[in-house]
Amino acid sequence: MAGARMPAPDSQPTSFLTLERGTPIVDRVHPDSLQQLTSRLRTLDEGNDVPMIEEKFVRLDGSVVEVEVAAIAFLFNGMPAVQVVARDISQRKEIEERYRLLFERNLAGVFRTTVDGRILDCNDALARIFGFHDRDELLAQPAQAVYFDPQDRQNVLNRLLEQGSLMNVETRMRRADGTELWVLENVTLLESRGELEGTIIDITERKTAQEQIEYQAFHDVLTGLPNRRLFRDRIGVALAHARRQRRGIAVMFLDLDQFKLVNDTLGHTVGDGLLQAISR
Repeated sequence: MAGARMPAPDSQPTSFLTLERGTPIVDRVHPDSLQQLTSRLRTLDEGNDVPMIEEKFVRLDGSVVEVEVAAIAFLFNGMPAVQVVARDISQRKEIEERYRLLFERNLAGVFRTTVDGRILDCNDALARIFGFHDRDELLAQPAQAVYFDPQDRQNVLNRLLEQGSLMNVETRMRRADGTELWVLENVTLLESRGELEGTIIDITERKTAQEQIEYQAFHDVLTGLPNRRLFRDRIGVALAHARRQRRGIAVMFLDLDQFKLVNDTLGHTVGDGLLQAISR
């Protein structure tokens, strides 16, 4: 059987290979699959079946076709014979390659984990987001390692059990060096497989800028003390609370005597320094 040829049943020639009856199979095998085919033929010579496996073949026009092949050894009229089932998987392989490139080159972090926290797969972008050198380093960690508190991940799981998926959720997470990281997370629960799939985008800079803007809106730039806007907000809350509790509140007013004189005689730089010293 080592010199195997294409069998000649009453079927038409194999369309995706254009193999005619009597064609030596090895003549059409791609060099990448030749060693694998030789091993398979030995297995068939020994009377054993060969399970489904992927191989490459070469068409008459020189193009390569990827095929899924399985073979069964049997006796036909007392002679050793082989029944081969082959399926063209070129289109599937092209789709898988496109998906792989999308997965690996995606600027967003992409991940797949088990419900109990084992990271099954991720791309290099996710590893970089969390401060790891490469994906293999991150894959060696449990999913809980990127949370400050394991309960945070459990809270996500509880929401997923209720909703099935979460979209654009801002989550506080942990880098490899222990620093804080804010991400925008989209995640789906694949309950039948006990897995989670999702994407993560680093929004730490945006979050920091947003917090800084909010801080500056309610605090004095020079001293860092709460400004008039924040005072009005807090006094409003305090008054409402006092009315509900039928209690009074107290407000302290602090004035700096002759502060204008300091500015006029020593300059605004000294005056600013004085305000900063008092605010401390």
